[in-house]
Amino acid sequence: YADAPVVRYARTRVEALGLGALLGCDAIVAAVDSFRARAWLSDACRLLGIPLVEGGFRGSSGQVSVYLNASPGAPCYRCLNPVAEGGVSCALYARGVLAQGGIPATQSIAALTAAYVTEAAIRLLHAEGSPLANKMVTFDVGTGRSSLLTLTADPECPGVHRLVGDVHAIEVSADEPVLRIFEALPNLADQEIVLPAEYLAEAPCARCGTRVHIGKPEWAVTEPPACSRCAVPSDERSPAGLVTASRVRPNDAIARRACRKLGIAPMGVVEVVDRATGESHWVSLSGSLDSLFVMKRGERIASTPAPEFTPVERHSDTTTPPLTDGEFDNSDATGAAPSA
Repeated sequence: YADAPVVRYARTRVEALGLGALLGCDAIVAAVDSFRARAWLSDACRLLGIPLVEGGFRGSSGQVSVYLNASPGAPCYRCLNPVAEGGVSCALYARGVLAQGGIPATQSIAALTAAYVTEAAIRLLHAEGSPLANKMVTFDVGTGRSSLLTLTADPECPGVHRLVGDVHAIEVSADEPVLRIFEALPNLADQEIVLPAEYLAEAPCARCGTRVHIGKPEWAVTEPPACSRCAVPSDERSPAGLVTASRVRPNDAIARRACRKLGIAPMGVVEVVDRATGESHWVSLSGSLDSLFVMKRGERIASTPAPEFTPVERHSDTTTPPLTDGEFDNSDATGAAPSA
């Protein structure tokens, strides 16, 4: 055991950390209420082959699952939970149950769930592993009943069922343009980068349909796009289309934008596809954990910078002029790293 373990925190969306933040982890615990965050963690753990411990409770019942993610054919969290949108507000849920005369949850079920999750994580760190590997245990403190279920993969699972190959480090930072990633792999003649998440370039205003420039990964857009000029909805104008990108090629305009702007974080693990052969090559950007988790235990929260991607509240209806040859858009690459 470490004499002085380092505890790091992050005050940003988990997607903003990227796969690089998880490299080297022996086990990951999903203790989040967001279905989207759990789905992202599930896919990330599957790609990196990291065991995932997931648990939750409601009322007097709870459940804990352990997904080893050792092979593409093994079950994953999304095999059982395909929905990747929405989440659960503990406060709203509790108020709703109380309004119906029920008990939303008790300290006993919370403690029991936490004990199962902790024990599973600890056992994964040792050679014998967890007896809950690819299993789910359910329990009810009210009735005293429990059951152990063996999990199987769903052939229709929308999640990731593949593993990352060898990851090669490249001397490219998240502040540099995406083009630098292509340049770091000169042996690949026909390259294409698979973005970590859908990039939302433009979207129609939710009120009038006017084109609104977004320029963010879709997970960073937390509210419907809205322009600054329309006062009331208009049925007379045709709504603008949705412009997105999931892959980038060297000649694309967005290839000259900063890696950060496309959702590629420091230490980010990026998939580069050789279109000639169809093979995937995985590279990791330069950076350090301190650039992702900037606050350690004992440091003051107030001294940390704001998250790298600020949630979108309202957009201007002005658009960014197209880039010309040789230009490099690094407009948002000078911000501070996500606070921790």
